[in-house]
Amino acid sequence: MLNLIYIAGYGRSGSTVLDRLLSAHPRVAGAGELFRSAEIFADPDAQCSCGIPFADCRVWSRHRADLIRLAGGAAGMPTLSRHLRTFERRGREKVDAVWRAATLSGLMAAREGKPGADWVIDSSKTARGAARRPILLSGEVARLRMIWLTRDARSVLAAAGRGTNRGIEAGRR
Repeated sequence: MLNLIYIAGYGRSGSTVLDRLLSAHPRVAGAGELFRSAEIFADPDAQCSCGIPFADCRVWSRHRADLIRLAGGAAGMPTLSRHLRTFERRGREKVDAVWRAATLSGLMAAREGKPGADWVIDSSKTARGAARRPILLSGEVARLRMIWLTRDARSVLAAAGRGTNRGIEAGRR
């Protein structure tokens, strides 16, 4: 059974910083934004923060293999990514089951990657449907703590005017 800390909220609300601060504790492992894992792992050249390709990483290689299996092969990873990112709009049992399997795989990988950790953080943070995500894990989660980060309405509007993270990183508004 897992002890889960779920960080919900909006982009640029401090969720990544909070994830990193909490996971600095020896009994807490950070799994990052698990709802994006299929998108990240679909790139065969993507590397772990330790500089090793995910396919070879001792922490994430099994999770990546689980995602490829759930996607029906590497070619299905973009489809799996779309399903994981939009599952809360679908509300179908099959999509929920796939999301649940993918998330559990990532949470277990993070916990196994940090011996001694008995709490795992998922900082997926998307506000839409976020409360439902940890509930889908109810049979696997012993204790759940949800942290909901909010932002001042002015900062939400300012961030929306700047564009998405990918757009900003590419120099687009």
